[in-house]
Amino acid sequence: MYNYFDNKLNKSSLNIAPGEYYATGEDIIINTVLGSCVSVALYDPVLKIAGLNHFMLAESKYIDHSDGFFKIERYGLYAMESLINSLIKLGGNKNRFQAKVFGGSRVLEGKESMDIGGENIKFAEKFLEAERIPILNHDTGGNRARRIYLFPQSFRILMRRVMPSSELSELMKTYKEKLEKDSEQSGKTVLF
Repeated sequence: MYNYFDNKLNKSSLNIAPGEYYATGEDIIINTVLGSCVSVALYDPVLKIAGLNHFMLAESKYIDHSDGFFKIERYGLYAMESLINSLIKLGGNKNRFQAKVFGGSRVLEGKESMDIGGENIKFAEKFLEAERIPILNHDTGGNRARRIYLFPQSFRILMRRVMPSSELSELMKTYKEKLEKDSEQSGKTVLF
């Protein structure tokens, strides 16, 4: 997470990375960039507080936890529960929460059976349905990355689709290779 002043939008901004979340009622912007990851924005319209999370994987079935890189913060359940709890700590009432969902692109080429973005979308939708939090708007799927900007007090979200840079493409390729390797070895015993 890092703070900066967004000159184009003339407002203080907070950028969140995968595995992070933030909730506030301040007049700032919370933003992130999404590929196959998903972000859920939650809002309490009475208190005019909102928050945003950014999760990489719906669940941990693809990875070997022994490498220490993937942490619980990167999974959907942790991201959703943490965001909800952050809003409740600010006085929010879960019965009033509203949601917007973004991301879940298919930016990892190849291996058709591994649709991480699609699984992230399904997880977010099922979680919100189970918690009875209505989804007011969503922009999910496709094959392009997204940059989103959340204005917490109004629950307005600006979004633009972006072409992945060569650096992002290379990072996603390495990530895909690791997931494929780990899914092939899912039956191995991990000592801890």
